[in-house]
Amino acid sequence: MMDMTINGKRFLSNYEPDPEKYITQERSNVEVTDGYIEISFTESRKAGPEQIPTLNAIQIRKPPKVRSINAGSTSTSYIQSDANGIDQYYVGGRTYIEPGYDLLSTSKLKSERFGIFSYEIPVEEKGLYKVNLHFFENYLGKAVPYPQSMPRAFSVDINNLTMLEEFYFYLYKKGTPSFYVPADSLIKIDFYPGRRSRNLPMVNAIDWAKVESVPNLYVSCGEPVWPYRGRVYNKYGIYRAFDADSYFVGGQVYRGGGSDFLYDWERYGKDFKYVLPTEKGEKYTLTLYFEEIYHEQVGMRRFNVSVDGFDILENLDIISESGGKYIPLQKSFSIEAKSELTEIRFYLGEYGIDNAKVSAISLEKAGQENLRMTNGEQAGVKETTLWPNPNNGIFTILSQEPLLDIVAFNLLGIREKLTFEKRGNLYEVKFSNGIPKGTYVLKLQKEGRVESLKVVVIN
Repeated sequence: MMDMTINGKRFLSNYEPDPEKYITQERSNVEVTDGYIEISFTESRKAGPEQIPTLNAIQIRKPPKVRSINAGSTSTSYIQSDANGIDQYYVGGRTYIEPGYDLLSTSKLKSERFGIFSYEIPVEEKGLYKVNLHFFENYLGKAVPYPQSMPRAFSVDINNLTMLEEFYFYLYKKGTPSFYVPADSLIKIDFYPGRRSRNLPMVNAIDWAKVESVPNLYVSCGEPVWPYRGRVYNKYGIYRAFDADSYFVGGQVYRGGGSDFLYDWERYGKDFKYVLPTEKGEKYTLTLYFEEIYHEQVGMRRFNVSVDGFDILENLDIISESGGKYIPLQKSFSIEAKSELTEIRFYLGEYGIDNAKVSAISLEKAGQENLRMTNGEQAGVKETTLWPNPNNGIFTILSQEPLLDIVAFNLLGIREKLTFEKRGNLYEVKFSNGIPKGTYVLKLQKEGRVESLKVVVIN
């Protein structure tokens, strides 16, 4: 039985290795201030005859780099040699730990920091970082459906950009929103209350990692995050998944009910902006999605849009260009990122009227503007051909496998009407009269399984 001190601080008292264990290990974190670690072993006062201190080996190593924080935890847990760090880098807030929780457990969702607080996380080097926020409701009981009451609703800013607004994560059960942020030396994360909240902000864990590239971004402007992120704005099988509103500064939210889910919500204001993470020198296709869901006629709204200080739209009147209320309008631009952040500003110019607004934004690397399938798989393996293409809405498909259905969508994911007649392996297809010119996607199906996706152009 022995006592042990490290650099003069008591580490073990009346310690006796477990005789039933073949190997006994003890671990301690030590701060080195003068280049030395002094470890002292002495007999415990309770030691019996011949119970002198013994030691077989000492291992000293630098701790693994901490890129994860267990909010509210006072212990470091190890998973595959990576450290899930103790709660640190925080300013303000209090801690809560679920009763009976083992602090040495590898779970990251049983302790939390709550209140009005922030984290100021130092990073190893300048670059682009992916930040994951982990949430799990350990404290509050059954959620009350929105909007009658929000048990917990709050907002989160990262490096002064709003990433979550009125965040109602209970419906997640377990939620992990992810964001991409450039950082020179610090990632600053602010947690503050929402307008409807009866309870305080919280977080269970935070992790971050340096990444080399930014994925294509799809933002549904004004869409709150309380239902869920990654909402699919197409119920027919092919889609672009738009995340709830994030990366913005300023503006307000309005819901008016648009022609499609994507246009139900909007962000509006006299002057607001989105600041999206980009790769310097990379070429992108920027698409802005508009639909007038408030005004009824031309001349009621007029505004400008700029990218990194250069106007790309001047005196935009949505109804004048779209043809009426509840009619979608898309504007696409080729841009080159000048830095790690690209600013898209919506504002009233010299002749502006009412408020600027936007329903959604997509930012895609040039050449990657492709639709994705809902199951994430690659489009079909069976060879099919389509001709003529482009066409006037009437064309032929040759398929090596019998098809049970052919369905078509426009690039907003809205289903279009068509008819087809089968003749062996040939399918004579005809769109409904009056279909607008443009690009459409065909989904060729067999027994409920997608065999192939084809793009058809109507001119």
